[in-house]
Amino acid sequence: MLFIFPIYLLGWEGEYWLLGKMTPNLWHNGSTIYVFPFCFLLFQEVSRWFESQKVNLSRGLILTSLIVLIKPNYLFGLLPGMLLLFLFSNHVPKFRQRILTYSGITIALLVISKYLIFDMASEQSLFYNFRSSGAILFQPFSVWLEYSESLVLDLISSLVFLLGGVFLFRKVLFKDKEFQLAFAVFFFSLLVFFLFAESGPRYLDGNFYWQVPISLFLLYLVLVKIVLKEWCLKSSSENASLSKFILLIVLFGFHVLSGLLYLHSMVRTGNNL
Repeated sequence: MLFIFPIYLLGWEGEYWLLGKMTPNLWHNGSTIYVFPFCFLLFQEVSRWFESQKVNLSRGLILTSLIVLIKPNYLFGLLPGMLLLFLFSNHVPKFRQRILTYSGITIALLVISKYLIFDMASEQSLFYNFRSSGAILFQPFSVWLEYSESLVLDLISSLVFLLGGVFLFRKVLFKDKEFQLAFAVFFFSLLVFFLFAESGPRYLDGNFYWQVPISLFLLYLVLVKIVLKEWCLKSSSENASLSKFILLIVLFGFHVLSGLLYLHSMVRTGNNL
């Protein structure tokens, strides 16, 4: 999983290995690496809430607060993804109350962080940088278009394993609450990146992208876990066909091979793009 990467298409998709693609691993972005374990723990926590119908509010808010302080992006996907799953789930009144309480507090924390980053005068802001304050822009696909050399190839090469897994195991996957949550979180993470941009000198930093690698990694992790469990069940049956498992392993292997090639290229050339 540490080496899974968008499939390298031998340059057909353009010059860049990374830019314009949706990668589940980022080896060069320190703050994303730092926040990742807390996002993993929060995803586990929220998954348990839906499985048990019991919300540990204090643990969830501690993890959420840490994420906001480090890099709040993952919450852009988690919060709407969680609420979508909540909307289509059966739940008891106490569960509903606690989910809504958690959501309200999380939104308040995000509003505060938005004020600190974008609304305070530059010299007063804790996040003052580049001698210029920015603003949130609604500009669909603008940042992605700046970086992607081939939108279709970049998107497909990024998600071959996911597309293959959903095609081959869709009935098993979409019955699983954890996969439903991970899929919804990734969908909204991608939507935020596609729709929003930041004005000013940080426009090309793509600061509405950083939730995508985390949510995609966790989605792949859940997918692998479910498929491995299914493999164990099927392999005990003499009549079970393993062809679709083998096909998915091959697709996963292409992603891992691409990751190893990218790592070699990055170390050899010093270029992480």
